Amino acid sequence: MAGGDRPTAAVAAAEEWLGEFLLLPLRWPSSAELLAAWGAVRAEAVAPALVTASAACLALSAMLLADAVFMAAASFARRRRPDRRYRATPLGVGDDDEEAGRLAYPMVLVQIPMYNEREVYKLSIGAACGLSWPLDRLIIQVLDDSMDPTVK
Repeated sequence: MAGGDRPTAAVAAAEEWLGEFLLLPLRWPSSAELLAAWGAVRAEAVAPALVTASAACLALSAMLLADAVFMAAASFARRRRPDRRYRATPLGVGDDDEEAGRLAYPMVLVQIPMYNEREVYKLSIGAACGLSWPLDRLIIQVLDDSMDPTVK
């Protein structure tokens, strides 16, 4: 044997010996073999999983679209304006009890909570005092927890 043949003969002998006992190949697969193996795995496992995930996403998107259409239809159906405007009228309007007068109105309690609201306290108290309700049937409470003495 020549000097250059010895390493290849030793490598071949080691591959044969290890291949018999360990049953493992000693060489790395080439890139073409890796691509072929990946193509087989992709065709068998990855592609069906992606098809299933795409179908699930499509079904969920269809459900979201149906929900949005239903909600839009429901909101347009509810946008009708009321036929009449609500007014402060006595409870027994149909009754012919003129003696009840202001007693036909229920007692109303208006509570205005505030906390250091210097800019809006006049507006909110003025709006509550400007209600068109009999004054003997109306109670207005201003609940003020302000720390500022000028607001109190």
